[in-house]
Amino acid sequence: MKIKITLAILFCITRITFGQQTSAYKEITNQLIVVDTIHVEKKFKNGTLKEKGTIINYAYGTRSLELYAGELTYYHNNGEIQVKRVLDSYGTTLTAKQYNRKGVLLSETEVIKIDTKAKSPKEFLDHEKHLMVRKRYKYYDYSFKMNKWYLKKEGDLVNGVKSGIWKFYTADGKLKKEKTYL
Repeated sequence: MKIKITLAILFCITRITFGQQTSAYKEITNQLIVVDTIHVEKKFKNGTLKEKGTIINYAYGTRSLELYAGELTYYHNNGEIQVKRVLDSYGTTLTAKQYNRKGVLLSETEVIKIDTKAKSPKEFLDHEKHLMVRKRYKYYDYSFKMNKWYLKKEGDLVNGVKSGIWKFYTADGKLKKEKTYL
């Protein structure tokens, strides 16, 4: 029963993410065969939840691969969520939110585009250098002067590197500056 529910959730996520995935990415990943899904729950020594998610086992020829997919959550040892991610069926993060130990949002990312330069599933499985992932990133900070959390900066990342126009804000929400990255 758990496998059917997990597969139904992953099907819905996959349908949503197709808008972000290029045809080249879909063409390669559609050749991978799902072998099994495993629900994962890890706990700290104190018994509180440490990690919760789903792993999908894929096969292509004689090769196999295990990837997290769907919702993946990491927790602080006090039980508060540390990071909450939604991944596509092939382990690529689509959205992520990071929180401090008190549950306050520190940053969030959302994938805008996923592409691959891999020419075959074998190349896709060998390494991640073929991936191009564009994400929208927001970072929050605390102002002691104003006694509140605020959006400090936002912009795009391409494979972890700043790209395009980044906006930086003051604690009262006003645009402080814009900087363009190549």
